Amino acid sequence: MRVLIDIGHPAHVHLFRNAINILGNRGHQVFVTARKKEVAHQLLNEYGIGFIPGSTFRPGLMRGMELLEWLTIVKRVIKKNGIDIAVSIGSPAAAWAAKLSRIPHIAFNDTEISYDQRALYAPASIRIFTPACLLADYGLKQIRYEGIHDLAYLRPEYFKPDKVVKGELGLGKNESYVIIRFVSWDATHDWIQQKTGSAIKREIIQTALKNHRVFISAEGRLPQDIEGMRLKIPPHRLHDAMAFAAAVIGDGATTATEAAVLGVSSLYIATPKFINRLGCIQFLSREYKLLDTMEIRDFCSKNLERFLSSPRLEEKARERKRLLASTIDVATYIADRCEQFARK
Repeated sequence: MRVLIDIGHPAHVHLFRNAINILGNRGHQVFVTARKKEVAHQLLNEYGIGFIPGSTFRPGLMRGMELLEWLTIVKRVIKKNGIDIAVSIGSPAAAWAAKLSRIPHIAFNDTEISYDQRALYAPASIRIFTPACLLADYGLKQIRYEGIHDLAYLRPEYFKPDKVVKGELGLGKNESYVIIRFVSWDATHDWIQQKTGSAIKREIIQTALKNHRVFISAEGRLPQDIEGMRLKIPPHRLHDAMAFAAAVIGDGATTATEAAVLGVSSLYIATPKFINRLGCIQFLSREYKLLDTMEIRDFCSKNLERFLSSPRLEEKARERKRLLASTIDVATYIADRCEQFARK
């Protein structure tokens, strides 16, 4: 069997990298096309995964042109290599390239938002696999499974934290640190305007600094007085750094759920629009008590201090054990579905 996996974002590398290894160990050929967006190519290189460069991310009105270029590249790879199935998180280019090439495309999606993207890839996909906790209904093509994307790469079978990362961060043997994740310093994500987004972010940093070293993970620029706190490690080492942190805090849903799955004290700060509409957030915060959430309107330094002083490590260790026992090996599930739905 010849499988094409289309990568459009760094997060897709993590989701598929273990499935790629499983398929290869089963004797299948796996081809990877990778859009140039953020550190996607760098991650693939770090993990030793060969890939065919795809289109380069273009914002705004240029996205239509990029999609056409992307589709053309993927379609060419399908034809040249006799691909039997195309797989992605929800790539319109991969879905329609597969459709036009008369081979199946399956998607593994985990978001209730991105409606426009879903409208583009869903009609050309034969199945859309989603976590059972997903709040969105994708229709007759949707198949739910007991697990979330994070488990495809952070289960103990696949991930063993490397303590060497603490030395790479310049930390003392017992020095405590907090990782703060901001999707963007300037982005507010519809945050309540009674406090500006940047003011809240500074308050988060100052509160954490009282008892911890602080590292900030952020896309784009940071203010000059905060730039020195930026987390400066290769992107494939982020999960190692998270695993030994006293806490992970921020407005990035993916980072929040990753830390929670690792059993690390994790706080997701957002508006009700995000907290209440993302199934994976509710799954880890309500069903397993692995993730704390805080609405922006409730934010104050005292609430953050309370969170930092009560990590509930024993409870989270128990909850993580329960999570791992009641969910599937998502990486193996992806590989199995490729075999099941490939062109015969």
